[in-house]
Formats: sequence, structure tokens, C-alpha cells
Amino acid sequence: MLPIHSRAALKSLTACLQYSNLYLLAMCRANVNATAVLTFLHRVLDVFKHYFTELEEESLRDNFVIAYELLDEVGVCLVVLA
Repeated sequence: MLPIHSRAALKSLTACLQYSNLYLLAMCRANVNATAVLTFLHRVLDVFKHYFTELEEESLRDNFVIAYELLDEVGVCLVVLA
């Protein structure tokens, strides 16, 4: 899977980051900076690694509520910055 995929006709951007057996995916419907989106995904990955000692599919399944709340808080900060 390519890390960045852009479709000019649809004005959309898809960014993907793989870590172990997990994929973090960001989809944007606006003209955004691809580097900023990948940086955001790396920061989310860093936050997850800090909260979960072993970041794997099983640890996210076991702590789904915490992961959801973390994504919610990060998303709130992202909206404020945008």
C-alpha cells in the first residue's frame, strides 16, 4: 500500500502508516499538506506507544475505550489547529 495517494479529480488525500501488524489511515476531502498528515499519523502512533506498552492489535482491542478517547482528544486538538 502506498503511503500517500491523492486524487486531484476528487480533491482527496489518503495517507497510510504501517506499524507492526497495524495500519493507521487518514482520509482527507480537502487540499491539505501530505507531510502534515503523515506527521499527524506518526504523532498518534507515538501517543499509542506511550499508553500501551506493546502496541499490537490485541492491546488496542483490549483497550478500545482508551484508544477511542485518545483519538477523540487528538481530533479535538486537530480541529482547533486547523
